[in-house]
Amino acid sequence: MGCSGFMRARSLDSDIDQASARANNFELFLSTHPNITDIFFNGAMAEKCFNKLVLHKLKPNLIRYTRLPSTSPAHAAMTYNQKLDAWKVILQK
Repeated sequence: MGCSGFMRARSLDSDIDQASARANNFELFLSTHPNITDIFFNGAMAEKCFNKLVLHKLKPNLIRYTRLPSTSPAHAAMTYNQKLDAWKVILQK
């Protein structure tokens, strides 16, 4: 789930053409899956995209939104093990 339709030659966030961004239909997805309590973002760009294209369309709810460190190898500020530890929060949900 997430934003789709990005036009870019490579997989770097900096290569995303923001004008080409299209969001998946979160309203429909969440209305047909009412037991979802958490949404996790794979890095800052995923969160930014969601906030810009989706969040304002959703009805107020009790869903928790959590940004996790990007799993991209380009995100070298953290080691693999540090990222793994951060992502383990999902197992607690």
